[in-house]
Amino acid sequence: MIIGHLNFAAIMLIPAAAAVLLRTHEVPPRTRRLRDISDVLLVGVMFAYMVHSGFGSLMLPGILSLVGIGLIHAVCFGGSSRFWIRLSLSGLAGIALSLSKLTAASAFMANFSRSGYALPGAGSVSEALLLVIRSLFVNPAWDVDRASVLTNLQWALGRHEWEYSMTPVPLFVLAYGMWRLLVAVRKRPRGRAISPNTILALAGLSVILLIPIAINTFQLEWNRVLKTLPLLKTASTLVRWFMLYIPLVVVVTGVIFDRGALFGRRQWQWAGIGLAGILALNVLTARDYYHHQPYNPKPVVSAWHGISEGRIVPSIQAIGVTHAADGSVTLSLARNDMFINRVSPLFCYEPILGYRLEGLPIGPMRPGPALLGINGLLNLKNPACYVWPEANQCRPGDHFSVAQMDAAKKLLLYKPFPFQMSLAQRVANSINLLVMIVTGILLVACTIVRTDNNIQPNTARIR
Repeated sequence: MIIGHLNFAAIMLIPAAAAVLLRTHEVPPRTRRLRDISDVLLVGVMFAYMVHSGFGSLMLPGILSLVGIGLIHAVCFGGSSRFWIRLSLSGLAGIALSLSKLTAASAFMANFSRSGYALPGAGSVSEALLLVIRSLFVNPAWDVDRASVLTNLQWALGRHEWEYSMTPVPLFVLAYGMWRLLVAVRKRPRGRAISPNTILALAGLSVILLIPIAINTFQLEWNRVLKTLPLLKTASTLVRWFMLYIPLVVVVTGVIFDRGALFGRRQWQWAGIGLAGILALNVLTARDYYHHQPYNPKPVVSAWHGISEGRIVPSIQAIGVTHAADGSVTLSLARNDMFINRVSPLFCYEPILGYRLEGLPIGPMRPGPALLGINGLLNLKNPACYVWPEANQCRPGDHFSVAQMDAAKKLLLYKPFPFQMSLAQRVANSINLLVMIVTGILLVACTIVRTDNNIQPNTARIR
């Protein structure tokens, strides 16, 4: 969030979702069922937030990370179907609670595919593994050339793409845990079998740990396979999948810290040393890369204050472009700020349409008044055509017609304008609304029942 990727903040819900799904309730069976229902719905709301907040393609590694936490729990405490049932039901609840946006987003992406970008990767599995270690435990300010190991790289990756570092502190704890594990394996009595559930959990966890490494390894035929897979084929880099490891590293570090003989009764002292080290390493990290970014947010912030205070009424009057000193058209860093001056940028920055707007159907749009007539069309795109072209009898990228002048004027004033949605979208909206109402009622009912039964907070625990 600090570096500006606000839509990735939903990663912070993964530990909360795991805690809710793993906790048990020492209460009567009837109340326990109600608490299970409320837990499932609560995690479903978290999943829905991930969708609505723009977590997008990172939903998949986020869910895999949650599954990994469940597998770690199974290794430590034995297998349990309860977590998997609750996780599956929460997933269904999350889909139902975000069905409206999922349907609209799918319709939009079907009209604008981003599958044409090259997909980079490390030259070998060992290089990809080393890249993971560098990403998780070394700050990019101290390791500025890590992108050099990537092959087939089409777009430069700035420092903000690599901000995954948890500092080397947990790496030391993990190394100690690995050493203790090897010692335990060597001392393990021969013939003592490992339970099938533990083997299955370890196998599943190994697969999850290998996925980010595999998809960030470049081999020509393998790369062609990746470019055929949903979600992955639209990416221009998959290094963000390294976020999958963060919650898992935190959990495993905590388990080692809790059970390791080295820490013993001095856990508070060791915790203080570790936290001090993490804090010191972050404080000492240079932030010049961010402090010296050329974009100036002050005009947008000032305009926001003006709108919120009623001094400015937002509207759009024209389509415009930015020019260089010599008069040529340029893709200025601040071109999206043109709306402050009631101008909509013709060459906006919209990555879904391509980093260089390769997928933008410009058509007859030109710099000039937005309501300018051009062969029976207005100088303004009809956004409904981007999402539901068939329902609105148009094609993606079509303009408002002169006959749609009233609708265009409403759009330019940021007001609702008439358009048609597909049948699938109308059904999705209805289901979404119904599920929201039912979810709200059930959560309130569960809260009332819990209050009536006077359930104490300490009856909920994670085994």
